[in-house]
Amino acid sequence: MFNTLQNYIFKQFIGTFLACLLVFSSLFLIFEFFERVDNFIKEGATIVQIISYMLYKIPFILQVMSPVAVLLSVLISIGKLSQLSEITAMRACGSSLFSIIKPLLVGGAFIWGVVFLGGETLVPWASERLQTLYQIDIKKKVESGAYSRSNFWFRDGNEFFNIGVYDSRFNILNNVSVFKVNRNFELEKRTEANLARWGGEKIGWAMEGITESLIDQQGNSAQSHLKKAPLLISEAPEDFYNFKRKPESMSYRGLTAYAKKLSSEGVPVTRYLVDLAAKISF
Repeated sequence: MFNTLQNYIFKQFIGTFLACLLVFSSLFLIFEFFERVDNFIKEGATIVQIISYMLYKIPFILQVMSPVAVLLSVLISIGKLSQLSEITAMRACGSSLFSIIKPLLVGGAFIWGVVFLGGETLVPWASERLQTLYQIDIKKKVESGAYSRSNFWFRDGNEFFNIGVYDSRFNILNNVSVFKVNRNFELEKRTEANLARWGGEKIGWAMEGITESLIDQQGNSAQSHLKKAPLLISEAPEDFYNFKRKPESMSYRGLTAYAKKLSSEGVPVTRYLVDLAAKISF
């Protein structure tokens, strides 16, 4: 694919890129550590947790620093060739400008592919583990109830859900209301429960103290009472945690699905669509 001169330029570019990426990522990691060290000490984090945190942060740092490293390595590579008059010598030997920059274009495309692939696989996985480690294992927000939420809505198809209080300490949804509407957006069924308790992935949510109201076309309602019944939703406890998902920590496919889900629930997603386009331009 490359001749001798192009191999020479390509090796210089890749070598400079790796050196720049190592320096930038190391500085980023050091700054991240000193920014978090007070929190680590305050929360009593163990050495294993601190090391795990820094390791999980590396994929994201590499992704963020790669464009900067590419830019600087191109400038350094071309600047070095120009300083030593090697570009002039190549041109005197009949090399075209395209043949000189071809290794840089191929190298940049290769790095783009690796970064994009990492952003679809390794980076979201590591970022999710990082957030879980920091918020749950180190800061113990679940135990303190800091992940609890109150009076929020979400939608699933033709059903609207209102949760009075989500208690993250015990994975309990209090004061659950479910409104089911028809195609004309008319209320067909209303279900109210004192609480819904999480029983694990196999069992899901189970409601307790239930009152169901069926509404006919004339507006008449018929009530029934149940002690227990399943709450058929796809959300798990972690989906109710009171934090926003960061677009940069999600894959392109994951962010697309997340934006569609929010849109179906009536949440404006313009910002997420911008972040989606930014993943390509980045």
